[in-house]
Amino acid sequence: MRLTKKLRQVYRQLWNIERNTLGWLSFSIRHPEEKKELNKNKRFYNIHQGHRCFILGNGPSLKDIDLSLLANEYTFTVNQISRNPHFKELKTNYHFYTDADFFEIDENNPEDMEFLDAIKKLNTEDNQPTVFFNISGMSFAKKYGLDKHLDLHYIYGRLNFLENFKRIDYSKFVPGFSTVVQFCITMAIYMGFSEIYLLGCDNTGIITVIQTMLDNQVDNYAYEVSANEQKRMKKVASKHNLYDYACGYSYILKDYILLYSYCQKRGIKLLNCTEQSAIDAIPKVRLSDVLKNNK
Repeated sequence: MRLTKKLRQVYRQLWNIERNTLGWLSFSIRHPEEKKELNKNKRFYNIHQGHRCFILGNGPSLKDIDLSLLANEYTFTVNQISRNPHFKELKTNYHFYTDADFFEIDENNPEDMEFLDAIKKLNTEDNQPTVFFNISGMSFAKKYGLDKHLDLHYIYGRLNFLENFKRIDYSKFVPGFSTVVQFCITMAIYMGFSEIYLLGCDNTGIITVIQTMLDNQVDNYAYEVSANEQKRMKKVASKHNLYDYACGYSYILKDYILLYSYCQKRGIKLLNCTEQSAIDAIPKVRLSDVLKNNK
């Protein structure tokens, strides 16, 4: 068993090396426009060196947080948080959409157009965050004019995140994750943040999947899920089976362990301010205590 595990690790390491060399060369030749877009991410390297940031998931615990408390902090948000009625008070700096399923919509479906509207609402009257899409969303962004409406950039998660992963470089391939929050953590590392705090990261996505599959009302987000959104979620959930979701959830738990270790080795604080969270690999701290220590 141990030998099999070791061989699997060696294979994944070799796969990473191949992706970072021959894979990147092939990608650069075949997709010059995408390569150019990824190269633009160099401007984010170490731009927040020594600062702290907050990464907000969309867990239901976020409903109890006064988002205005974070208006003067560096913040990352994800997915459809713009549905939260207090979103504009946050003045988020960076926003991520990394699930490829988000970029497949049908203009004839009201639920898909409601989702598209939620993306456009990332820009508020006094704030325009930097938005990151999975590279697969480039044609989607151009089709609906999002590349003109948003401050849009792209990322490509194509590598395995391993225990001995060396350097995160968002101008090339980066580790792929099963949850968007983990992309935010690695981008925060790339940007040079020395303190990274999670908030609203209940990590209960597997419960949401099961609720959706059972056709139960979903109430597991930081915002109210509309009837149209519930319909869209059910359509997306039907693309995969529960076994695939369960496997993905196990990777999420494993990657939180690896991310915490990665940060520890580099002197980066990675802490969880979410009061009720299924993430047990990252130490918890009270949000009120963190905010008292203004930087």
